[in-house]
Amino acid sequence: GGGIYLVHKNIVNVPNFVTLPDLMYSYVDSNMEVTEKNIKIDSVRYKPSGYLEAIRHNNGRDWWLIEYTEVIDSGYLLKFLIDPDGISLIEEMKYDNQASLGYECSAAGQACFSPDGTTYVKFCPESGLDVFDFDRESCAFSNYRHLSIPQISNDLFSGVAISPNGRFVYISNRVKLVQVDLEE
Repeated sequence: GGGIYLVHKNIVNVPNFVTLPDLMYSYVDSNMEVTEKNIKIDSVRYKPSGYLEAIRHNNGRDWWLIEYTEVIDSGYLLKFLIDPDGISLIEEMKYDNQASLGYECSAAGQACFSPDGTTYVKFCPESGLDVFDFDRESCAFSNYRHLSIPQISNDLFSGVAISPNGRFVYISNRVKLVQVDLEE
């Protein structure tokens, strides 16, 4: 107990393509010593670079880790559980908005949870905003909503954040900031 999991990806350059095939972790124990390094969690399948997120489980001890595979590898949402036994894949499901998992969205997109953990959003300028209700007990995504954001489309890089009260989503690129009211 008392250690830290550092979850990371490696970058592999192939001709005209940059890939992220490995989702890995390193473990730093309570004495601040690295006891495990570059341990593969999920390998071979390509991962987008911008969507990796973690949130504390409702039990206050464990964590959920959310990742995706790129559309070239069937566009799955991957759910991992981090508990005292380590990191384990608990579910993989086909993701509805496949455009958000294409190569164009890999580095351009971002995801985040609301501060209270009840909402999850994922944004890419090419494919728009995906909004879900999230259950921290079961890691269930529900009530899918999609909104295209033309003001931010066709830009290489973007960011997404949720306001402290969970009502507003803020989407930015290099020159614009858009506010989305989740109550509308």
